[in-house]
Amino acid sequence: MVQSKTVVERTLSPSQKRAWLDCRGKWDYGYREGLVPVEPPQERLTVGKYLHAVLRQYHTEPSERRSHAMLMEDLERTWDSQLSETSRKKAVNILNTFWNTLGKDEEVPPLGTEQELSVMLPNAVRAHGFLDDLHVDHVNQLVTIGELKTGEDPDEDFYVFFNPQVYDYAWMASKQWVGYNIQVRHTLLSTAKAVRRVVPVEPRVLLETEQEWLICADEIYGHPLPIVYNRTMRCARGCPYYLLCLLRGTGGDVEDAKRVRYAKKGAVRLDVEQEVENV
Repeated sequence: MVQSKTVVERTLSPSQKRAWLDCRGKWDYGYREGLVPVEPPQERLTVGKYLHAVLRQYHTEPSERRSHAMLMEDLERTWDSQLSETSRKKAVNILNTFWNTLGKDEEVPPLGTEQELSVMLPNAVRAHGFLDDLHVDHVNQLVTIGELKTGEDPDEDFYVFFNPQVYDYAWMASKQWVGYNIQVRHTLLSTAKAVRRVVPVEPRVLLETEQEWLICADEIYGHPLPIVYNRTMRCARGCPYYLLCLLRGTGGDVEDAKRVRYAKKGAVRLDVEQEVENV
């Protein structure tokens, strides 16, 4: 008799990893329970998604067909009329900035093409995520991670040097193309300027990032740590689950708040299913 087993892998994304490191309670509500606020997302985030989609479509077209009119037509065709006119004008101005700076340069690498990277971790955990752009130069053994940010006037140094998610993708790339050098190409678009900077990723940063992934995979799936619900001023300023922690700490009705203020999305799998076959 030969026994074989099939293990259902579990996944760990950069945003899930970041939530766990920030606050286990935030991870528990957002990923184990799959709760999302029913309030509409902030308009600035929605505008960014539309701009990414328009630029992605723009770079799928042959260079001879790309034009300023195409950018504007794609934006108008996909734009949600429920968003404010101020947001629409902001999106138009950012696309104008792109066209007047980077859009006419055929040597500029694509923006927003969106590609997936994944790496297997212990405990049948697959680290995966979708990044804006990826280019692999096999001749020079160089991987370029593309990161696109849009906004009113993005803080250049903040996005270039204090954006941990790009290092998650850089680490995944280093595991997929072993021995290659890794660099990040930051593109920052605002209503006033376009900035492009290429920054090499040091091996030390890749090692530190790998340790974070291994620790999170073990603490979530391997040897789960107890969930701790923090309640601080830092949480109050931006955590979508602050109300639940507040009710939990004051004896309020947490379950009722979940039903009224949150919807359910897909939760992560914390179990491992095994199928045993007799041969």
